[in-house]
Amino acid sequence: MTPVPSEGLLVMYFKVFGVVYGGLYSWSGAMLGSVFTFMLARYFISPILRTRLPVDRFERIERWIAKRGAVGLLFVRLLPVPAFVQSL
Repeated sequence: MTPVPSEGLLVMYFKVFGVVYGGLYSWSGAMLGSVFTFMLARYFISPILRTRLPVDRFERIERWIAKRGAVGLLFVRLLPVPAFVQSL
C-alpha cells in the first residue's frame, strides 16, 4: 500500500535481507496489504458506493464479475483502476 512500485521494493528487500528472506518479506507484505485493501473496500467503501451508484449499475457490475470469474478478475486487474475499487 505504498505509492512505490513493488518491483523497486523487491530489489531493495533482496539487497537488505537476501533473496530468500527478502522474497518472503515482500510476499508477506503483499498478501497482508491485499487482505487489508480487500477488507477496507468490502466493508467500508462498498456500502458508500451502493448508496451513490444506481442499483441497476451496481448489480450489473456484480453479475459481470460473477459470470466471468477468474478471467474477469484478471481483466479488471489489468485496468488502470485502484486496487480498492477492484476489491469491491
